[in-house]
Amino acid sequence: MDQFISNNKLNLRATLDQDDAYRGAHFIIIAVPTDHDVETNKFDAKAVDGAVADALSSNDSALIVIKSTVPVGHIRFLQAKHGTDWVFFLLNF
Repeated sequence: MDQFISNNKLNLRATLDQDDAYRGAHFIIIAVPTDHDVETNKFDAKAVDGAVADALSSNDSALIVIKSTVPVGHIRFLQAKHGTDWVFFLLNF
C-alpha cells in the first residue's frame, strides 16, 4: 500500500455527502461497528447492512469491501439480498 500511494497520482477527497462519496467510486470500504446482542448472543449487523444498501443504491458497480465483524455466511447473505457478487470480506493476515 505504501508503494502504491507513493508511486501513483491519487484522486482523494473528503466529503460528508454519502451519495457524492459513493457515486463514481471503484471501491467502497465499509468499516462500521458491529454490535453484539447480549440477550440473543448474536452479532447485530444492521449498521453493516445499512451501509452496504446505501452504497449500492448510489453505485451498483463498485467493489464493496467489508472491514467489520459479521457472522459467518453474512457476506453470501448480502450478495444474495442485493443480487451482486461485488461484496467481499477483508481478512487480516
